[in-house]
This record gives sequence, structure tokens and C-alpha cells, in this order.
Amino acid sequence: MTLNSRCFNSLRRIQIASLNYSSVLRCKSTASSLHIQNEQSESNLRDSQVSHLKNSVAHNSIRVFKEKSLSELLSAYVVFKLCRVNFLVSNNEKLMKLGYSVLGDKLFERLMKLTFYGHFVGGENEKSLRPLISRLESNGIGAILDYAVEKDISRDDAVKAEMKASVSEQEFRPEQPASNVDETRNPEYLDREPQFLAHEAFGEEDVISAKTYFYEDEKSCDENLEIFLKCIETASKCGASEGFAAIKLTGLGRPQFLMQLSEVLTRTRMFFDQISDQYPGDVLRRNVSRTQFSSGLDKLGVKISLDEANDWFTFLDANKDGSFNLLDWNHLVHRERDFSRVLVAPDPETGELDVKLMIDAEQTYFQPAISRLAMELMKVYNVEKPIVFNTYQCYLKEAFNNLQVDMGYAEREGFYFGAKLVRGAYMDFERKRAEEIGYPDPINPSYESTTRMYDRVVGECLNAISCNKKVGIMVASHNEESVNFTTERMKQLGLHPNDKQVYFGQLLGMCDRLSFRLGLEGYPVYKYVPFGPVKEVLPYLSRRAYENSSMLNNTDKEVAMLKDEIKLRLKGK
Repeated sequence: MTLNSRCFNSLRRIQIASLNYSSVLRCKSTASSLHIQNEQSESNLRDSQVSHLKNSVAHNSIRVFKEKSLSELLSAYVVFKLCRVNFLVSNNEKLMKLGYSVLGDKLFERLMKLTFYGHFVGGENEKSLRPLISRLESNGIGAILDYAVEKDISRDDAVKAEMKASVSEQEFRPEQPASNVDETRNPEYLDREPQFLAHEAFGEEDVISAKTYFYEDEKSCDENLEIFLKCIETASKCGASEGFAAIKLTGLGRPQFLMQLSEVLTRTRMFFDQISDQYPGDVLRRNVSRTQFSSGLDKLGVKISLDEANDWFTFLDANKDGSFNLLDWNHLVHRERDFSRVLVAPDPETGELDVKLMIDAEQTYFQPAISRLAMELMKVYNVEKPIVFNTYQCYLKEAFNNLQVDMGYAEREGFYFGAKLVRGAYMDFERKRAEEIGYPDPINPSYESTTRMYDRVVGECLNAISCNKKVGIMVASHNEESVNFTTERMKQLGLHPNDKQVYFGQLLGMCDRLSFRLGLEGYPVYKYVPFGPVKEVLPYLSRRAYENSSMLNNTDKEVAMLKDEIKLRLKGK
């Protein structure tokens, strides 16, 4: 398989820019008296904070909006109310274009700064970000920066760009007559899995999801790279706490590469599942013996000689114990290409910055490749502490298995495993695409099952951390129950917030009650802060509105707290 070298070169520049070896994560010692003393000290600090909070309570709630001006409170209240109007959310793109044409650029952008942009975006540049980040840090909250600039192109142009970047010339088979075009797109004819083929019917829905990068040519990838590097540089300059930056790998190369690599990895995994039928609920306990391997190959119609089969088995049996598991099996791809070797190169221009990197999750037909590349980056850079974090979407049925395999691989190779845990952003799109194209629905059947999956994944990571394994996670959730589950489980396992092995994250402008509570209780918590010029960030905000429409409809607590704070201000408190 031909790899996109430009994609890898971009990735390595980003990784080197985010490196800093100035500190090493302190290992937790559950039996250490020093840890007990530190815990007592932190307990006293929390008691002091609680005492302070009791003086800042409105109807038994933390006054998380106390530092906002009255005009900011009124603006936030109006924004949340408007976000619950489905017509406005569904037609926000058209309404913004109408606003520009009626009010003009200057007046409309001023209106946006007073409302939606001002509430959900951190600012235009480093200078305008500093007051916000300073205010957050005074309440124990850090920032994950995302330079949210993207091109505002028409839906039709976006779909064309998406399809062009996702389909190779070979898939069209130009030597075939025009009357056979539909046949040449047939997955059986191409010997391809339908999930990993581009389908024009879903092009428009695909590009709606935030944040979208449109592949035009390699120059556009270089431009995206500069955007990511700018984000990392800004994160290093703003604020005193550890910096985070977020990137999307689809912005660094042709999407077709990610789709094809995802298909290779998925087919490799499917092959293993077919020859191993033990412990169906635990992928890492599925061991394949030499006899099982031979009979499995026969059952699947793989015609190779006994000597060839023995050679393959010897290669896979890394521990020489007469069997191999999924971690051994995954080395099949390594045998052809060691990705980590092409991701490493010195770059004197970028230097070293104290910034951690979040690699965003994307659609399921990209995600296997993204996760694999993220793991290879961890292998190179997560040597002394977690720097690179991969994202796991817990609305997926395979979320726990995928995390378990990746965490097992990190433990086996001896590097820190970094994971950002989210529920997921593409549920409706993924379900519809699976149903209409004809492959199994990858999404959990209900909200409750996704919550159970989320808690299971969090629990697995916390258990690993309590056993002193090299694991760092970010619980990126707006669900209060999931956050409470995490903090309570941390207390049960003796995991201290000051160890900074468990981070929390929420979007700027959303669930402030959770973020401020966690920050004041001493937990490492971060706000996801987009920034950039107003006009260039509005397409991002538009897509965020589509993506988070259900969450925006569920802001009753935020609205109630804003209302209470406004009443207190009007009373002079």
C-alpha cells in the first residue's frame, strides 16, 4: 500500500512542536506516607474552597457566572434560549448569510460577538484569548485550543471536494464503457468493503459535521498544517497550566488514504475474529493455537502450504508459548510497514513546547486508520508522559474492545497510553449510512447502552491507573452522571486529582456548572476553546450547531442558573 508521505511529514512536525520533557508524571504510590500527607493538604485546600463556595451560593448552586458582567449574562441567556429553537438551528447557515447581506460585515460581526460567537468562541487571536484563559485559570480550569478557521464553501462544492478526495481513479475503472459505471462502483466488483467506499448520497451529510476539512490538493494540507502549528504555538503562550491543542487528521492528507488503511486494518481484525472463537466477550483472551490457525485457514479457504502456515504462526507467536492473541496478530501490518519509523524526524524550526495533543475522532470509515496512526505517535512521543491522546467514541459497539486492545498494545510496548473519552458526534449520520449502504449498524442501540459503555470504558482506564499502569485519560463529557461516576470511582481507588492522570473536559459555553465545580474541587478540568476571526469561524459554529443540536436543547440547568444570577445582580448582590 502506498502511504501518503505528506500526511506523515505533517504529523511529525505537529508532534515535535508539542513535545516537552521538562517534567515526568509522578507515579502514584498507594502506600506512601507522603501521598497521605499530600492528600491531607489537598483536603484542607478543598475545605477552604468549600468554605469560599458557601458564600457564593444561589439556591444551593455554585455561582459559576459570578465573574460575568450583567450584559454577558443577558447575552448568554438569550443565546441558550435561541439555541432551543429548532428552526434557527436547522437554518443557521442561511440566516447568517442573510445577516451579512442585510447588516453588512461590520455590524453583523459585532452582533455575533455579542451573542453566539462571544459565548462559544474564545476570541480572534492570542491577545483576545488571554483574558478568557486567565479567568478560567483563576477558577482552576485550563484550555484546549482549536484554531477553528475553515473555508466557507457551498454544499455542492463541498460534496464534490469530498467525493473527489475519497475515490481513486482505479475505483472508477475508466477503461470500462460509460454504461457500466454503476457496475464498476459495485463493492463486489472492486472487492472492497462497502463501509469504506465513498457514496455520493452521503457526501452532503458528511460535510455538515464539525469540523470539516476539504481536500483540494497538497497545498491545502500544508495550509491546514500551518493552522495546527499556530494552534499549538498559541496554546504554549496562553496560560500558565499545561496546554492542550486539538487536531483532525483528515486535514493533513487525502481522505482516500485513511479509508483504504482503515479497510486493511478492519479486514485483518475480521480475519482474526473468524479463526478465534474463544472468549467472545474479551478480545484479549482469544488465543489461537497452531492447530486452530491451520484449521481456521482451511475453513476460510486460504490455500497455503504447511511450511508457509508454520512460518506465519512462528512469526505471530511472539512469546513462543504455542499460541497468539490479537496483539500478536496486529503485527501482521507491522511486518509490511513500521509506521513509527516514518513519523520521526527532527525539525529545528518548531522547537519544543509544553503542549499535549488531542487527535479528534472522526467517522467510522476513517477511525481505524486514525487510531492506528495515533498509537504509532504515542509509541514515539509518549515515552515519559502522555502527550498524544487518541479519542474513543463510546456510542460505538466496539468502543471497549478497541480501547482494551490499544491499551494492551501500549502496555506491551512500554509507552504511556493517552485517551480522550467522548460519547460521539456522528450518530444519526452513521446509522443512516449503515442502513442504506448495507453494513451492520456500528452504534449502540440506545442512550442507556451508550452510558453503560462510557462508564465501562472509564472504569477500565481508572482500574489500569490504580494498578500503576502508564495511562492518562480525559473524560470529555457534559453528562453529570458520568462525571460523578468518574470522581466517585477515583475516590474509591485512591486516585488523587493532583496526580493529573485523569483530566476532564467540556466545550466553552456549555456545562459551566460542571467545569467550575471540578476546577474548584481540584480536578484538572479544561474547556475546549475554539478561536479565530469571526467570519472564518462562523462556518465552524454552524456545523457545531448541527452536531450538538440535541445537547443545546438540554440546557435547562444552565438557563436556570443564568436566570438566578441575573436576579441576584438586579438585587445588587
